[in-house]
Amino acid sequence: MSGISGIISKNKTALEAISLLVEKINHRGPDNEYYFHNDFMSLGFNQLKLTDCIFKKEKALIFLKRYVVMIDGNIYNLDEIKRQLMLEGYEFSEDNHFEVIAAAYDKYGSNCLNMFNGIWALFIYDMKSGKIFLSRDRLGVKPLFFYQTSELFIFSSEIKAILKHPFVEKKIDEDWCVEYLRKGLFFLNNCSDFDYSPYSNIREFKENSYYECRIDSIFNTTLQTNTFYEFKVNKDIEKFNQKKFSAYSEQFRYLLDDSVKIRIPKDENVLVGNALGGIDSSILAYLTAKNTANKNRHLTFSSVYKSSETNYCDESYYIDLTAKHLNINSKQIEPQTESILSEHKKVVQMMDIPTSSSCLSAWHSYKLAAESAGDKRIVSLDGQGADELLAGYLHYLIYYLYPMNPVEAAKQCIKYLNHDGAGKIITKAFLLKMLKMTQNKPSLIRNLLKLPTNISSVNEICLHDIVGNLKLLYYYGDKESIAFSVESRLPYIDYRLIDFVLSIPSIYKFHEGWPKYLSRKSFEDKLPGEVVWRKTKHGWSIPDKFWFDSAYKHKVTEKITKSDFTQRVLSKTDNILGQNSHHFLIRLYNLSLWHELC
Repeated sequence: MSGISGIISKNKTALEAISLLVEKINHRGPDNEYYFHNDFMSLGFNQLKLTDCIFKKEKALIFLKRYVVMIDGNIYNLDEIKRQLMLEGYEFSEDNHFEVIAAAYDKYGSNCLNMFNGIWALFIYDMKSGKIFLSRDRLGVKPLFFYQTSELFIFSSEIKAILKHPFVEKKIDEDWCVEYLRKGLFFLNNCSDFDYSPYSNIREFKENSYYECRIDSIFNTTLQTNTFYEFKVNKDIEKFNQKKFSAYSEQFRYLLDDSVKIRIPKDENVLVGNALGGIDSSILAYLTAKNTANKNRHLTFSSVYKSSETNYCDESYYIDLTAKHLNINSKQIEPQTESILSEHKKVVQMMDIPTSSSCLSAWHSYKLAAESAGDKRIVSLDGQGADELLAGYLHYLIYYLYPMNPVEAAKQCIKYLNHDGAGKIITKAFLLKMLKMTQNKPSLIRNLLKLPTNISSVNEICLHDIVGNLKLLYYYGDKESIAFSVESRLPYIDYRLIDFVLSIPSIYKFHEGWPKYLSRKSFEDKLPGEVVWRKTKHGWSIPDKFWFDSAYKHKVTEKITKSDFTQRVLSKTDNILGQNSHHFLIRLYNLSLWHELC
């Protein structure tokens, strides 16, 4: 994880501001800064040093005597790509992954992206042809934003860096803020044209895309990006077959194990951790321990809530159970109520956008990880994407039941009734089925039930959420982890694993009354039964209701009332989702704080 920034302009004064951008996102890479300059371009790179990646100062960022390369993120299979390129006749003079990326682009052009297994925001400048190349990974885990006028193009890993440029005026998009208050980011997340930037003159570079052009045409054209990868789903309906399930389970274990393995840094001085909690993080903790020879490198870190006011979010019982079973070092932190507002202020400053919650559980977990690592760097292998990929949410049951005939669906329903909230979900499923049979305005009914349109299978809704809802969590995770110079890596969203799991029929994900059946069964002999076959689900729960709607409600409402900006936006807002809930209160407070700080 690092930070990339660039300024392209014919105005030399504009180019001089690159150090301001680099300094603003120093947290993304506090170990080293590298620069490239010419008459029309200034580039800056913040390095978070997790490998023995060598840069020679006199030609930093220049590779193959032709390409200037910067990347925020990691390509985990570069050793494999390097061997392939060596067979093609390429020679590598340095121990530097950037050189491999340059060679891959030199040989394959934009097709190199399909070879990459990782997460990235990538910039390449070809000094010979005068072309620039920008790309973002398949799912948009790594952020990338840009500012463009007829004379100036600026890009960076974070919005706050672009805003530091003296030529960039801060133009808040109030329509964006209205929609944020109305619906919250999770709802907006699924709109195809939604942009994470709340500024009208700063845009988000889209995920799963690339853009290539001559340097002199970057000012005069709209960035029409090209997609480079397509995930496919299996919508087949079949009966459960134990032999096929065993084969699926074996391949799933292999791919997830390999995904963890390639994300563990080779450098023994870099620690490896997991934010322990539910089954997904527990599986990662098991696989991390399995693939870490030096057990002193491995630790887990968790936010816990043992006080009477917040224990409805506590998972310490299961955390302790897993840590003891695996014999791993478990660190825990309990956020203290008296420091919540000051810590939350830091979150808002880091995020660049008003968020839909306080995000304080993950924030404290990463804070603990950095403190536990001391003077060493730490990589966190996190469980984001597991529920979406493996059908871990009970509401996916709607799409499991939807294609079945009514008799079979009724039989299946009985097996899931003992899960919390199952009755409401099953009611939705049968209402949708009945309306499908009568052809009674299905799109209207889906809207009323708050269900996405044109989705009729488990794998389709899983993919919808992997590329939709999860984008917000990718963004949060990047910001929260890098605030403490912790690198977050996500084994469950390895594209090979996504391709494989989405090819498996849904009967192997929902079975015998259990969502996420494939994952549970595949690792039931590696973890405590209470963890594997647990029915309650927390995720990274946050006691926002107590903190903001009780403990600090007076201060929160005072801040909202005194914010002229928030009051103006609120006056334009109608049809508010959850208007009487603490979620809306937090949105109002976050908007007020964001406008004040950012």
